[in-house]
Parts: sequence; C-alpha cells; structure tokens
Amino acid sequence: MKHLHLSLFTLLFCSFMAQSQENEAVIIPSTVELRYTVQPSDSRIQYTGRIDKSDKSAYRFSHCGVSIQTKFYGSSVAAEITEYGNGSAGGTNYFNVIIDGKVQGKPLQLMPGKHIYTLAQNLAERTHTIELFKRTESQVGEVAFHGFREEVSGENLAMADLPNLKLEFIGNSITCGYGNAVAYSAQDLETKSGFNSVNENNYMAYGAITARNLRAQYSCIAYSGRGLFQNNTGCTEGTVPQMYDRIFPDNPQSVWTAADRAAYAPHYIIINLGSNDFYAETSQGKNFYVEREKFVDAYVNFVNKLRSYYPQATIICTVGVMMSDSYPKNAQQWTRIQEYTQVVRNHFASQGDNNVLYLNLGQQSVPYGEDWHPSIATHEKMAKTLTDFILADMIKK
Repeated sequence: MKHLHLSLFTLLFCSFMAQSQENEAVIIPSTVELRYTVQPSDSRIQYTGRIDKSDKSAYRFSHCGVSIQTKFYGSSVAAEITEYGNGSAGGTNYFNVIIDGKVQGKPLQLMPGKHIYTLAQNLAERTHTIELFKRTESQVGEVAFHGFREEVSGENLAMADLPNLKLEFIGNSITCGYGNAVAYSAQDLETKSGFNSVNENNYMAYGAITARNLRAQYSCIAYSGRGLFQNNTGCTEGTVPQMYDRIFPDNPQSVWTAADRAAYAPHYIIINLGSNDFYAETSQGKNFYVEREKFVDAYVNFVNKLRSYYPQATIICTVGVMMSDSYPKNAQQWTRIQEYTQVVRNHFASQGDNNVLYLNLGQQSVPYGEDWHPSIATHEKMAKTLTDFILADMIKK
C-alpha cells in the first residue's frame, strides 16, 4: 500500500492588498508572481471526501476531513477559497496546510467571502506537494475551492496514485474531533465550555490518525449532536442515517449518488454512534429514554443500508469514549450501549454476515477537550486500538 499524502493546493498572487468587497477576492501579496491557475477540475488535483463538483469552477464541501492535494514546481503557491461560515468563534473554518508531508505551523483561518490565501512561499525552488485538509465540521459552514495559483506551469506534475485501502468513518462530535485541540482538567471544565471551531482538528481525530497509520484513504461523515434515531436534543430529524445520503448534511437536495458511492467504496466502515441518543434521555427526560429495541432496530436498519451500498465492506460498530455508568446516576448508559451494540453485531452474525464487527474503544480520561470531549491524547489511544483491530482483521482475511 502507498502512503496517503493529501496535498492541497495554495494560490499565490503578486499584487498589493486589495480592499475586500462582496464577491471579490482579497489578493495576498507575494514576492513571486503566481501566473498560473490550476482549476478545481484539473486532473492533477486529488480529492478525498464528499464534494459537490457540479460547478467546475467552484468545488463545494462542508464535511471535516475533506482533502485537496497536488504537486507544484517553485517556491510559492496559493489557493482561492470562498468561506460561507459567518466568521464567529464557532463559525470559522480552518484547514491544515501540509507541504511535502509536513503540517505547517498554525492552521489556515478562513475569512468570510472569497479570498486568495498564500499557502507557502520562500521554499526551495523544486517540486513540492501541498495538501489542504479541512479540520472543521459541517455545522461551521460550507467552503468553495476555486483552485491553486502557481508561479510555474505544472502540466507534467502528476500526483502518485492514492492508496488502495479506503476507510470511511461515520459518527458524531467525537469522530469530528470536537474540541480536541485543547487539554483541560476536570477543574478547568467547570469554567470553560462551548464550541470554538479553532479547537476542532479532524486531522488529529482518531479516524484520520488511523487512516495515516494504515496508509489508507480517508472519508469522514460526522456531525456534532447527531444520533442514530434521535439527536442530543431529542429531535428525530437530521439524524446520521438520514444525512448519510447527502453531500451537505442539512440539504436533502444534495444527493451522494450511486456513482459517487462506486467511486469511493470503502473496505472498512467504522461507526461510532449512540452517545447523542443517550444524551437526549439525560437532558430531555424520560420520554426520550433509549429503549433497547428502538436503538437496535435503528442500528440494524442503518447497517442494512450500508451493506446494500457496499456488499464487500467490513463494518465495525464501535462504542466509546465519552459515556459512563457514573453519570447520570443509576442510568447505566455505558453498560447499556455496549449491550445494545453487541446485539446488533450478533444479529448480523446470526444472518451469516460475519463482516459486521464490534469494538469497544474504552472510556476517556484526563486531559479533556472542550465540553468533556476527548483530547488529542485520547484520540491517539483510540486510533491505536482501532489500527491494531483492523490490522488483525486484515491478517485473518
């Protein structure tokens, strides 16, 4: 298998700082003239993740983990991007900029509207790879990618093929990497709360780490607060099974088609769902109690849908890491979700489908991310457990 190097393109332009106006790019000055534009539809650009490619001049997406990568020759590169987030603390998208396989310093912070961002300059005058990796999830806002700007035409710089192994992660805020970029104690969390998109780093969530461990392609379908049959508010609209068939989770018209599924057919599908269903019974009361039959039926129906799309995939139903039997008192939520999820696995085994598996990812400990979510330290432990599990399954097969 080959390393999945997700290189994203950045666009540079030689000019002064222009005044930002609606629908007009801000030109970020560069010491090098970036004369060549690489359009989003150019075959030299590699994408992973769910992207709306209907407009060849503006590829739109919202899910975390979307990656754009290419090669360029020279010392500088830039990208033109439209940010549809509102610029607030929870409504600003961030990207990791990865040059020659190395994540660069601070993440790229987007500004509302359409702008050109210098991604790299003063590099050695040679061939480089660049990758843009979306750290932030769909609730933060959509993004449109308009292409790269380069100083030298890179017509002959084709990327190496992406890895053969494909992974897909389906989940909620844990899978997104909600708040994982901070490391709080329990005492810290008594005074700190709330979602800040700068602290969400999907690149360092357990799914993306696992994909890098296995040198695999990576796709992430996850949204904070969403559940299997009810969300963390008790609402039954916009659950993960409902949004799964969409490019944009909150837009039913944005369909992820059969052709899209055929182009990215995962070998392993990793599901981590249920904690929001249980949170609703905690926050909303007894009318939202998670009954075993309702939970199992919703889970079985979702796995049946995935199996109809991907007959050869191995589906791993995971539990962990935020739930506990100590809170809420006497609810035994951690014990129940383990039991319910194993019932799902056993159901498929009884039907002769031995490629639906169960994995306990454990419970988290300090340090914590925002709102008691797992920190990067916990995500790394989760990734180790999952990587070992998948490797053992691959050897067995």
